Amino acid sequence: MLYATYIASKESTVADEQSRMLYIDSECSLNNNIYLKTASVFGKPDIDLFASRLNNKCDDYVSWMQDQGAVKSDAFAMMWDKSLNFYTFPPFAIIGRILKKIVEDRSMGRESPEDALPLMVNSISKSTLQQYCGTFRKWWAYCMQQKIDVYTVTVGSVIFFLKEIFSTKVSYATLNSHKSALALILDISNSDDILIKRFLKGAFRERPSFPRYNETWDPFIVLNYIKEWYPLKNLSLEKLVKKLVVLIALASGQRIQTISKINIKNIKINKNSVDIYFTDMLKTSSKVSQSIRKEESYLILTYRKPCTRASTQSISRWIKDVMRSSGIDTTIFKSLRLHHAY
Repeated sequence: MLYATYIASKESTVADEQSRMLYIDSECSLNNNIYLKTASVFGKPDIDLFASRLNNKCDDYVSWMQDQGAVKSDAFAMMWDKSLNFYTFPPFAIIGRILKKIVEDRSMGRESPEDALPLMVNSISKSTLQQYCGTFRKWWAYCMQQKIDVYTVTVGSVIFFLKEIFSTKVSYATLNSHKSALALILDISNSDDILIKRFLKGAFRERPSFPRYNETWDPFIVLNYIKEWYPLKNLSLEKLVKKLVVLIALASGQRIQTISKINIKNIKINKNSVDIYFTDMLKTSSKVSQSIRKEESYLILTYRKPCTRASTQSISRWIKDVMRSSGIDTTIFKSLRLHHAY
């Protein structure tokens, strides 16, 4: 027979062992002497937004997950307005997100017109923040290895860090991106920036950027291939979409991202326009287009239901499919932009 019985929490050492274990190695915090020096200059904060019961600098703190000692969990769910006198030492992987949150909620502590806030927030795109997070992780590891503070550093430390990155055979463009990420979180003076720019100039001379392609391919190979996709009214929606995007890409030489943003409301048809195919395409497929388009105003739609706006990845994949099917070596030539066709 099995019986259920109550065991006091303080006596339940086996069942609660994992939840009570303190993983000190996974916790990090700012050196206490540096924190005290900072607090003496700027004043003691009221709350620590990214902490646990092991490393909190303030009596009140916000934890990442549920914590009995925390006043709240998930700092991003809070409003960081000017009335919140907070301190934070977040994981480096989310510094970009932290900065954007500060700009959105309190405009970096400065008096800024409210109308200007959206522009300030948009100065850092989501893709840029994701890209910079990789730099922040590398910078954190470098500072821990060198035993230096991640924020209070010399220009020499930054240059040595960039030199280590450069030694991994990265391109000049990648190196410059790392520098831009550090400039977002470090106070780099004009004189320091001159030294860093000189270092980057030397890196460019040693490892210059060259064009991706040193040869071209004949666009008539693709044009002759899709020429057989006729008459238009008998084509499947898949072939219609692929033929449209390939012709637009070849005729304009624009990036796929640009093509994906073409809006039918902004298309002007002229009698002498070189975009004559686009006119023919719209007329031939007008009934089909109206039935699947509904309220969608972007020109390029997916050919599988529900027919929604096509992403840049989808358009790129369609163009690559046509290039491959027509005989173009897609292991060499990419479909992101067809400026390498002559």
